[in-house]
Amino acid sequence: MKLSLSPLPALSIVALCASCGTPAQSPDTVLMTVQDGGTVVTGSYRTEGFSQSQVRSLVGRICTSAGFSGFNQSVNGSSASFSASCAGQTKYTNGADAVYSRQEDGNVTYVVRYTQNGRALQEDGSLRI
Repeated sequence: MKLSLSPLPALSIVALCASCGTPAQSPDTVLMTVQDGGTVVTGSYRTEGFSQSQVRSLVGRICTSAGFSGFNQSVNGSSASFSASCAGQTKYTNGADAVYSRQEDGNVTYVVRYTQNGRALQEDGSLRI
């Protein structure tokens, strides 16, 4: 007996998986985006991976030496979203994205992607918080 599979079941499986949504953010990452002409930093993190004071410290790195003048946060379960107003313009352009990731050794690596004079640039490194 020879079985023949119709493409219809395969398409149904693909459609079903497409409705699954995106995976949840890792507890070991903080995601940030620079907005409003380089003066506002928005982002998200998981509260089981980072404390609010640690995230504020990371935001301070984006806002540069001027720091920030306001920090608002909303928490829904273990997911937190935040918005910080920098006291001055950041060195990063509007739309810059930053990803901070906690490593097994306790260090946090980071990658900031931004544009300057039309050129795509990237800054990365490691730090302790």
